[in-house]
Amino acid sequence: MKQGKMIDSVAACRRALAIRPDHAAALANLGAGLQLTGRIDESLDACRRALAIRPDHAAALSTLCMTAHYSTAVTGAEMLSIARAWARLHERADPAPIFDNDRARTRPLRVGYVSGDLHAHPVGFFLGAVLPAHDRQRVEVTCYTTSARVDDVTVRLQQGADRWRSLIGLSDDMASALIRQDAIDVLVDLSGLTPYNRLPMFARRAAPVQATWLGYFGTTGLAAMDYILADRFVIPEGEEGNFSETVWRLPDSYLCFEQPPFDIAVEEPPARQTGSVTFGCFNRLSKISPETIALWSAVLHAAPVSTLLLKSFEFDDDALCASLRSRFATYGIDPDRVTIEGPEPRQALLRSYNRVDVALDPLPYGGGTTTAEALWMGVPVVTLRGDRWVGRVSESIQAAAGLSELVAPDVAAYVALASGLAANLDFLGELRAALRPSMVASPLCDGKRFARNLEDAYHGMWQAWCKQTVTKQ
Repeated sequence: MKQGKMIDSVAACRRALAIRPDHAAALANLGAGLQLTGRIDESLDACRRALAIRPDHAAALSTLCMTAHYSTAVTGAEMLSIARAWARLHERADPAPIFDNDRARTRPLRVGYVSGDLHAHPVGFFLGAVLPAHDRQRVEVTCYTTSARVDDVTVRLQQGADRWRSLIGLSDDMASALIRQDAIDVLVDLSGLTPYNRLPMFARRAAPVQATWLGYFGTTGLAAMDYILADRFVIPEGEEGNFSETVWRLPDSYLCFEQPPFDIAVEEPPARQTGSVTFGCFNRLSKISPETIALWSAVLHAAPVSTLLLKSFEFDDDALCASLRSRFATYGIDPDRVTIEGPEPRQALLRSYNRVDVALDPLPYGGGTTTAEALWMGVPVVTLRGDRWVGRVSESIQAAAGLSELVAPDVAAYVALASGLAANLDFLGELRAALRPSMVASPLCDGKRFARNLEDAYHGMWQAWCKQTVTKQ
């Protein structure tokens, strides 16, 4: 699958299973491959079959946790149950560690960020405006990287941190000891159950206060993870029971978008030149669910003089592209109306938004980085209010940018909103010209405002821990 030939990889797993149907590792690999190719129900089935054979298969549980977010059939309570099963594999019955961190209110808190995505990755893009904006009178920042990848984004993030440490090659106990030596007060996970995570280290309680934020979109299931940073959109009131962590809501969005460091002008709507409205989505294939195909087909029927442009890294696989076009064809969409393109470097990808009039958000797993990037390029994003965190990130972003009117409450409103924008090129042109300036001036891109809110959260968590430890004593 790392070679990009995902259909071939899935076929290889099936051949292995034909020889040995009870091979848990092959089933887990099959589940991962099926998820990447957008076959979510089959992926869930493969992972569950692997776990029926080996209930302690960590990779199968991890893939099941991730894939569950893509399925409308999996509830929040079920996601918590799966995450807790994964967490139990890594939790130990060790005595609770004792921390002697200085409790003085006058000093800056020592905050540590742990991630394998401190580079050109959504985590890097959303962290970039925050690190340099932190008030050094309130926090000192140490970044702990778990990946060897280094690029221009890494360099900018390093410049925004007070200290930079590598956890590569360190066992969980060794990494925890290093963090305790650094006397970190609040340790923040930026990976969740994604690759390069160090959640088993968090399970050992490496710092007095531990929180998860940004790199994932659900509960970690860990008893030692004290808080999850969110907002009122992604975790509305009443859904706290779906999380093992205490929910701490930030006042605006839980995301802060750093403007890309490229000089790319927002051009006029391409429909004025082509005579045909271009809808677009640059989200990964696994997000293009059966419900999404049906919804976008309805949009294309409602706007008959329109096309759809899809771009993602998976689309350098011809077989996957052919399969995707056939899925649209079942809804009566001519394959010539669907253009599918492979990956591009970020700068070129952003420039490609000048070929899109209106962006369409998928469901139930919507956009995040793609939503912010489309808005920055002047492209309105039509999104459907979702029933889970991953289906509400776009609403969080759009609300922070002052664009709540682009969030549809139901499928009919989504189709009407998308087709209505396609039918009004004058309004679309005005909106396109105004989007970037209004977005940049909004809380979504205000690093200082976001950093103050984040620091307030850290200090609130810290004071709660201090009060708790005094009470215990």
